[in-house]
Amino acid sequence: MCAANNAVGEHAKSVGITLETTDYNYRDLPATTLTVVAIDPCANKLTYVAVADSPIWVLTNEGGRMLTQMQCSNKDVEKARRQDLAKKNGQPFDNNGWRMYYRANYRNKPGAEETVNGVGTPMAYGALTGEEEVMSFLQLGKEELPDPCWVLVASDGCAVLEPDELAEIVTANPRTALQNIFMKAAEVTKQGRCHDDMSAVLIPFNTYLN
Repeated sequence: MCAANNAVGEHAKSVGITLETTDYNYRDLPATTLTVVAIDPCANKLTYVAVADSPIWVLTNEGGRMLTQMQCSNKDVEKARRQDLAKKNGQPFDNNGWRMYYRANYRNKPGAEETVNGVGTPMAYGALTGEEEVMSFLQLGKEELPDPCWVLVASDGCAVLEPDELAEIVTANPRTALQNIFMKAAEVTKQGRCHDDMSAVLIPFNTYLN
């Protein structure tokens, strides 16, 4: 994770973008998510580390479960963010002024919060930009895997689907699962849920086959 973050930072410097020169808009620091998983088939163990919104799910015939938390999965926090930005800027989130404020004040700012209705509300989030502060936002864990199961790592565009929806799609036909997930997520997005880019890796875990 440190190496990846340093690589992002070096790339930013190579194109002349630093914390001193960024405009948090068209010349923003390069930023990315990162999720790493390692599976020990002998111990049925999954070890993972993640930052930002590229979640991990464990999927079985009985349903699905997300292991990592989306940084905006807390609806109260997300609502507070949007209320706060609307109050300060009077503009929709798609407007660049909102984005600039959001990135400058909350990204890789551990402990950053805003007072909403008299209550301090966490607003900070992490992304790999080369800033050391991102390490405060790492999600690490170990999980015992059911046998058999599928481990899905995907970008947040796939998170519009509920874990059980993902499990149903994967167990119905693992060979075409990713295509079907993307199609279903695109369909759901058209119905008004939030959307983002869609990419994914599906890892089957079955010690009998291994």
